[in-house]
Amino acid sequence: LAVGPYYQPNLSPDERRIVVERVEGAGRSNIWMVDAVTGTAERWTHDPGINTTPIWSPGGDSVIFASNRSGSTELYVRGTGGALAERAVFSPPHASILWPNDWREGDLISMDRFEPGTGYNTYELRQWRAVPMARTEAMEMRGAISYDLRWFAYDSDVTGRRQIYFVDRRTGERFVLPFEGAMRPRWVRRTGHLFFHTAGNEF
Repeated sequence: LAVGPYYQPNLSPDERRIVVERVEGAGRSNIWMVDAVTGTAERWTHDPGINTTPIWSPGGDSVIFASNRSGSTELYVRGTGGALAERAVFSPPHASILWPNDWREGDLISMDRFEPGTGYNTYELRQWRAVPMARTEAMEMRGAISYDLRWFAYDSDVTGRRQIYFVDRRTGERFVLPFEGAMRPRWVRRTGHLFFHTAGNEF
């Protein structure tokens, strides 16, 4: 569709646009919008530093992304209806690395965050308040919320091998997918199925 280098492509709910990160040099990237029919690309942010990991809102009227333009990484939201205004919606009290993964109804967002002492952890943002879903000294990443809001999936190396875990959001029970090397869980719309990578980089 369009020549990059583009990363983190995310298809809009109506399947007409793709929001992506485009690397523009050392320590600099911006968010671009690509027309899924024509391939026309429009630069969408014009900020110094790294603007990364754009995710669509459930209705396709907004995009959330991470940016370190202020010196520490924060989450910003911008409407897709033509308005240029962006607003910071999550600013952690201490400098850290973070990025969004999913956005579900009711401003429910999954987010990964690096924290000193525990490394990478995965959270839910509930009305812009961070709630830990998996936070240990192991590496827990790539949290994904099912479309029916029942399940939270993530990958972890807590046993010494990377596997995908599920949290039942109603009961708090935790289950493990019996595949070694499984990572990067992503839910499929309307079906309840889950895609994931294996250590061999297969789906």
